[in-house]
Amino acid sequence: MTNGSYTPDGARLLASNIVYSTVSIVTGSIALFVGNWAVIHWYGSDFHGNLVWLISAIQIALMASDFGLANKAGVRTIARLRGQGSDQLDQAVSSVIYVPIFVAAVLAGCMFMFGEILADARPGVDASLVRWAASWIILSAGIRACRAVAIGCERSFNILLMIPLAETLKTTWIFVCAAANLPGEAVFYGWTGAWVVALAVSLVRLRTLLREFGMVVSFTAIRTADTVRVVLEALPFHVQFVGLVGLPFILQLILGSWYAAEESTTRLAISSFQVCFSLALIPRLLGMPISTSLLPRIAHLSAIPEDGHAQIGVILQQLTRLLGVAGTLVFALLCTWGPALLALLYPAEYAGATVTLLILVAAIGIDNYSLQLDQVLMATQYAKIVAFLEVLRYGTLILVAWFLVPESGTTGAAVSVLVGAGINVAGKIAVTCRTFSPLGLGPFAQTLFIGGLITATLLSGHATMCMPVWLIGALVLRLLRPREIWSWVLQAKRIVLTGA
Repeated sequence: MTNGSYTPDGARLLASNIVYSTVSIVTGSIALFVGNWAVIHWYGSDFHGNLVWLISAIQIALMASDFGLANKAGVRTIARLRGQGSDQLDQAVSSVIYVPIFVAAVLAGCMFMFGEILADARPGVDASLVRWAASWIILSAGIRACRAVAIGCERSFNILLMIPLAETLKTTWIFVCAAANLPGEAVFYGWTGAWVVALAVSLVRLRTLLREFGMVVSFTAIRTADTVRVVLEALPFHVQFVGLVGLPFILQLILGSWYAAEESTTRLAISSFQVCFSLALIPRLLGMPISTSLLPRIAHLSAIPEDGHAQIGVILQQLTRLLGVAGTLVFALLCTWGPALLALLYPAEYAGATVTLLILVAAIGIDNYSLQLDQVLMATQYAKIVAFLEVLRYGTLILVAWFLVPESGTTGAAVSVLVGAGINVAGKIAVTCRTFSPLGLGPFAQTLFIGGLITATLLSGHATMCMPVWLIGALVLRLLRPREIWSWVLQAKRIVLTGA
């Protein structure tokens, strides 16, 4: 393959982006996990439940602000225009940066104006804190826009200094507040400062990227008609992003509204669902950076299409095996030690969330494969199909949640996530088989089979046997290939040590 596709240079670039994206997501996730733990232990589950609810509302507003421009659509457009050497690159980058920030400013203004109404929706949430948190929408939108440019240029090292930096500063501030015995409201003030610092660093990294690629960003480069067209083209990509990132926030709002329980129980349900979801995301610490790095690489290859399909098939086979090993390993570990982990990390009232945790881990494992199919479909002009299947997922999820959440709470919410994930991946497999070939379907089927064996072992009352069952099943089915895993480890080590 030529022109920087899956040559050794192209493979190294993909591997490098995966490594840096993984470090970025792992760092941010660890900071988020520690932050949740610290808030629960020092400020209680009631404060944590209300904080999570408010963050959920902000994240939904943030997702509505970029229309996909500061995410998948913007990344794909920048990558393709780079591959084509197009003179429209400056205009595209300008749109990716300025349009989401402008819309975010409008939404933040609305949130500030209607702070009282939002505060009334949740007992214990003060209107002044809602208005203070409105600034997070603008600051986050700016950071996300810089991140989209970095990923589209396949320079993922830069994203280490963006969202992970903000999450690390936020978590550090919680410890400062606890040490100084500051009230919970002080958390909001420090978090705003964390977003400001992260945005300043992101803008510095953006300036470096613009110089490297000879790009010029200007508000005057944006044309209204072209921007409207780009936004309409970006919306199908945005639906997938909303489905991926907005899932926990939407379900936390559903729990707050539909769970038929006392207020204190509802707050605990919101808090415990956030805890379980953050733990369940462990397999996604690998799935997300892989999918993030795949989209620009496949989009770049699709502009140079010689034998790209065969190479995409090879990539998907390897990555699906890697994700299958990681996902089933985490599932087996949590089946064995999940209850002990919750008891060790959190107060006693969180111990009953083990079933919710395991269901969510299974759903995330299925979603990891779906994420890889998304990148292929979105990079090759099938984004509308991905959007339709995401809408179908959410319709199914909300319908199941409507039946189960009022009585079952967090367990019902977790089941709705699992059912939605199953419907979603089945549709994407069907589309991929018709348009390409069953990319990575063999390793995914092996992953499901091993997950079924682990589940059967757990239900039979032999939780301690889940790890041996995983190891034997993965080796026999050749999902776990030690030599292949070792080659990934060596390549990641070389990238970390040499930066190349």
